[in-house]
Amino acid sequence: MEFGIGVCLGTVYATIFVYRVEDAHLSPLDLVLLGTVLETAYFILQLPTGVLADAVSRRLSIVIGCAVLGGSFVMEGMLPFFMGIAAAQVVGALGFALVTGAQEAWIADEVGEEGLTRVFLRGSQAGLVGTLLGTVVSAGIATIGHELPLIYAGVALVLIAVLLFLTMPEKPQERRAGSGDGDKAAASSRRLVRDATDSIRAVFALIRSGRGVLIVLVVVMLIGMWHESLDRLWGAHFLESYPFPDFIGLNSVAWFSVMSFGATLLGLGATQVVTKFVGETTESRSTLRMLGFLVVLLMGTTFAFAFAGEFFLALAAYWAATALRPAYAPLLNAWLVERTEARARATMLSAKDLFDSTGQFTGGPAIGYVGSAVSLRAALATAAAVLAPAAALLAYAMSRRAAEPTPVDSAPGDSTVPGPGPAPDDKTASEVEQ
Repeated sequence: MEFGIGVCLGTVYATIFVYRVEDAHLSPLDLVLLGTVLETAYFILQLPTGVLADAVSRRLSIVIGCAVLGGSFVMEGMLPFFMGIAAAQVVGALGFALVTGAQEAWIADEVGEEGLTRVFLRGSQAGLVGTLLGTVVSAGIATIGHELPLIYAGVALVLIAVLLFLTMPEKPQERRAGSGDGDKAAASSRRLVRDATDSIRAVFALIRSGRGVLIVLVVVMLIGMWHESLDRLWGAHFLESYPFPDFIGLNSVAWFSVMSFGATLLGLGATQVVTKFVGETTESRSTLRMLGFLVVLLMGTTFAFAFAGEFFLALAAYWAATALRPAYAPLLNAWLVERTEARARATMLSAKDLFDSTGQFTGGPAIGYVGSAVSLRAALATAAAVLAPAAALLAYAMSRRAAEPTPVDSAPGDSTVPGPGPAPDDKTASEVEQ
């Protein structure tokens, strides 16, 4: 599943900027607004689709999600104008929301918790290999038509959904005994509300504990503003600011595939280095120091990308920024997980995603407007400047020694934070971006 979806996403995203800029003629503000539409719709749909997957069938949620996501790609490829592409983003958000979360919960039920991290890592590796293959495929078919990678990948995702429907297993979920279907449904609803309320209370207690969690979540929001702007504007910056070199006959479509291929390889290497660091230390100040170091590097490489005078300098700066970007996620997740009691960890990571989405759909349009009103270089420089307060907040957290590497294990309604305890052995699997 990871490999097949990776091939399709790699096929789409390697050359999608060429389609949106040259075929749909979208402005920098349009590009950022598309991201805002996607993130807002995903934000709204994430919780309802998760509840639906738990209540009905995670397998069915994944199957429908793959088909819906494929339909959104076909829809965008056939509607090369802003409103058509924006509508496709809403459909795509539904597809992503149906798959995300349901997939992890499904495989956990199938294989059990022991060795689950290895399964996630193996799946991520398969997805990366698929993305690299999709990048090569995209370069070939986009030379025929810029819309073809979207349409072909969309059809392929629908076929994957059919294959999953025919072959994907699912263990029956345990049901509590009750006097009738209505009683069982009511009990399930009450249990869902109670568990969700307890987890939310635990997360709020941790945020109020003054151990730096709120500072880190604000940093997540600022990074969301940065990467939303970079995601939506980097392709337009290359197309409008630099003539593509005539290197062994590569055209702009082939260059975008080369850029995506290189970014994926470098990101894999950077993530492995940081993941090893996470495995070797649980000391809070060291983790915050590494996060701050990465944020400063992201700020510097983005400034370099914005003001690079020629193509290859811009390419080097872009590769550096995109390689460093996924490296902070393992650190951030490990830092949060180690401070959250086991039953509230998913809620805490959802809160992290909430802050990230907030940064994306609030800061993205403003920076996109700078790109349309002033220039793309000014917009990218603004995105880089957003990281300055993030670095300052991390430095402040370190100076106050705001967080200690101990989990919180208090009751949901108890605001008392217990003393030091052993750090958990389990780590969360990394996310795909996306």
